[in-house]
Amino acid sequence: MESLNPTFRRLLNKVDNISHIYTDKAHCHMMRHACGYYLMNQGYNTREIQDFLGHRFPQTH
Repeated sequence: MESLNPTFRRLLNKVDNISHIYTDKAHCHMMRHACGYYLMNQGYNTREIQDFLGHRFPQTH
C-alpha cells in the first residue's frame, strides 16, 4: 500500500467508520474520484470539476 500521511490515514479511517468502505484498499485517487462524482451530482459541469481537481487538459479525467 502507498505510504499515506498519518492525518490523511485518520481521515480515511473516519470515512470507513461512516461509509463502511475498506480503507485498506482506499487511496488518494479513489477519494479524488469520489469528490468529482459528488460535485457532478451537485450540478457542477465537467470543466469546473476538472479545474477544481487540477487537470491541465480537458481530455484528461
